[in-house]
Amino acid sequence: MRWTKKRQRAMEGAIDDVILFCELSEPASRDKLTRGVGEQCRPKEFKEAEAFLFNTNNEDDMLQIGEGQEGYFMNCHPTDTPKFDVSACHFKEDEEGNPWITLIRFRQESIKMARGRKIWSPYLGSLYECFVDMKTGVYHGRRRLVNRDKTTWREIGTVSEFQYFQCKTGDKGTGLIGHEDKTPEWTHTSCQVLLGIAFTRDVQWRVVIHGPSGTSLSFPTNAAGAMAAFKNREKDEAQDRRAALRNWVKEHYRKRATEDGELEIKVRQHLRGRTPFKWLGMDCELVVSPWDERKNERLKQVREQEKALQTA
Repeated sequence: MRWTKKRQRAMEGAIDDVILFCELSEPASRDKLTRGVGEQCRPKEFKEAEAFLFNTNNEDDMLQIGEGQEGYFMNCHPTDTPKFDVSACHFKEDEEGNPWITLIRFRQESIKMARGRKIWSPYLGSLYECFVDMKTGVYHGRRRLVNRDKTTWREIGTVSEFQYFQCKTGDKGTGLIGHEDKTPEWTHTSCQVLLGIAFTRDVQWRVVIHGPSGTSLSFPTNAAGAMAAFKNREKDEAQDRRAALRNWVKEHYRKRATEDGELEIKVRQHLRGRTPFKWLGMDCELVVSPWDERKNERLKQVREQEKALQTA
């Protein structure tokens, strides 16, 4: 992917919009909130939301940071990602063309939270959804309990609209006030996409951007992509230059002068560079994948063993 100035400006504008609206938007009045959806949630509850940013002129042009993005594993099982808690963010337009920011979060929950409700498996989670109207600066959100039924995530503890009105008017009913899940496909797809994000984070590098009031976004990337996308990051005040971001140094040989002449030393592959940096006045961090960190630690142990054998 060629990182052009146009793509750079599009990314900066999209990030500004998300952070601005998520931190300054106001909750919708209660009569506008969808009834019977359980607890409400705010945009600031979505930490390190994986951002799916698209070029506003072309919805098929995703503003990826880095090369060779492979997407997400959609067949992930809850046991593949224990104690998952992951968020995502993307733009969408309603039928009238008004822009919205959609935030979703999926968090594993204890089976005790489903006490008194019908469930199909021990896999339970909370699905948070928050919708920010970029035209009015108003948001509304909800939190729902979902349970995995064989291969499908389903909302639990809901009743039909008929039962809702039956209870409100005093007629005989179940005594529960709720609603039916009118978007079961959206519910299942959201859960699976978020599980896929949690699964791939073991091998995916990310850049996390922190807003001034607690909002944070996460972008999948790699070492080269991060340095290209954030080449205008702020300089270090002490050294008056930009420190190199974390990256892999390839295996190479280095010559060192000794009394007996030049000595050729083998330098093994290793990680080098900083992870925190500032960009557009915001605190950012390049998060190296846990897989790469484990690999770097293994290589470090090999180097220490070789040094021990040489000095023995």
